[in-house]
Amino acid sequence: MLELGDELASGLGVPVDRVRIALLVLGIGLCGVAVASAGPIAFVALAAPQIATMLTRGPGVSVLAAGAVGAALLAAAHLASSQFFTVLAWVGDRVGWLALVDHSQRNNQLPVGVTTAVLGGVYLAWVLFRRRGTGRA
Repeated sequence: MLELGDELASGLGVPVDRVRIALLVLGIGLCGVAVASAGPIAFVALAAPQIATMLTRGPGVSVLAAGAVGAALLAAAHLASSQFFTVLAWVGDRVGWLALVDHSQRNNQLPVGVTTAVLGGVYLAWVLFRRRGTGRA
């Protein structure tokens, strides 16, 4: 009934503010359950369709675009965690602007799941903040 508008839903007896808060808590809980059961890398699947919709500016989410954006996000998170967020790693060689980590120090990398969880969480919080009060999902 909330999709009909706040006034009509309120006229039909729906407590709009309470339902909206309950749905927000439910969404956060379901997101937490998904991340806890599948791991933080699956958090990319929550952000990829949002980013794909913004990039394509289409009316809906294309599965192909969401998959491509998800793959690009995971590749970028892997690159960031293996090259830029390396903890106490010895830098062996430099190729252009990339510092290649010595193979003996690969165990000192930040796990890619931590990178995707942090960046995905920040992005989804930004999306929720940007869309608050608009009634858009």
